[in-house]
Amino acid sequence: MALADFSPQSAYGQEMAKWNKPYTHQPFPKMLYRAKMDGSRITLKDPSGEIAQGCTLVVDSEAELRRAKDEGWREGPSEAIEFQLSLQKAVSNAAAERNFEDRNMSEKAKAESAAAEADADGHLGEIPEQPRRRRGRPRKNKA
Repeated sequence: MALADFSPQSAYGQEMAKWNKPYTHQPFPKMLYRAKMDGSRITLKDPSGEIAQGCTLVVDSEAELRRAKDEGWREGPSEAIEFQLSLQKAVSNAAAERNFEDRNMSEKAKAESAAAEADADGHLGEIPEQPRRRRGRPRKNKA
């Protein structure tokens, strides 16, 4: 069925005339992507080859776009993978630098570092600081 087969006065011809307009770019809604770690691999896809759930997000405004980019979402799949790779590289570099600095620590500090690493899952860029105990005699309560 070609459009020429229908007259412009018919209901079909009038409906087709509504949709037959030149293309104009609309920036929103826009789909964003976020890569995830699948074991030791960075991926956007599930085992079936489709884009995995939770790896896409649709934003409807510039404000939503800025907020999503701050949370790690990117405009293309390749950008999402590159961003995830850069995050992993930054974490591993911080852990390597910390391990290099650990050589000069005391045995007590090394034990504290090992305990913090055992509690964490993954690399630690720095060891959380422990609160110091006050030295000396405790203060009296004025109760």
